[in-house]
Amino acid sequence: MNDYSGIPPVVAIDGPSASGKGAVSVLVSRSLGFNYLESGLLYRVVGAIVLKNKLKWEDKLIHGFISDQKISWDNNGYPLVNGCLFSGLYDPEVSLAASRVAKIGLIRDILLKLQQDCRQNPGLVAEGRDMGTVVFPDARLKIFLTAIPEVRAKRRFLQLKERGGCVKMSEVLEEILLRDSYDSTRKVSSLRVAEDAIVIDSTNMSVNRVVDEVLRYVSQRIL
Repeated sequence: MNDYSGIPPVVAIDGPSASGKGAVSVLVSRSLGFNYLESGLLYRVVGAIVLKNKLKWEDKLIHGFISDQKISWDNNGYPLVNGCLFSGLYDPEVSLAASRVAKIGLIRDILLKLQQDCRQNPGLVAEGRDMGTVVFPDARLKIFLTAIPEVRAKRRFLQLKERGGCVKMSEVLEEILLRDSYDSTRKVSSLRVAEDAIVIDSTNMSVNRVVDEVLRYVSQRIL
């Protein structure tokens, strides 16, 4: 393995909602012994704060409120707000709220440093929607993981059911399509494929197969 005493290497894994990037990133980070960043949790937390406090969807109002909150990480890589954990971060309404706050440039500015601070030795696997384009544009390996909406909706539906959620498949698909629209059309840090990213379509691939594919590229670009 190369000497990472300088700038820790980053594996950036981007993709739309429920593309499998979370599960893949966790397994890749464990295999490499790297740190792991689930950037979407930060936006989910902010979305949950907006909903909990019934804030109006006004950029300056939300920015002012969030600026007064202390957002940090716990030892397990989970975001804390004023030292407290939030529950229900994967509820459909929180998911949509997360996409809405992600369109606010001032909020993204607040959360940018929190994400970049996760870049520590021996390396980092960062997953999100703009890891390779905005947060870590110098990542040694950039992966864009995707799948057709119907497959992604099924994955998210099963995930929510396992967590005890009461949702309908049609509602999950609708949420997935709406999030795709939010993420790809926002003016700030929209979801897009980095020019130097490797695109992997996981529609017909198991998680383990995708992990093996990513690790193959890691061995070529980093190890």
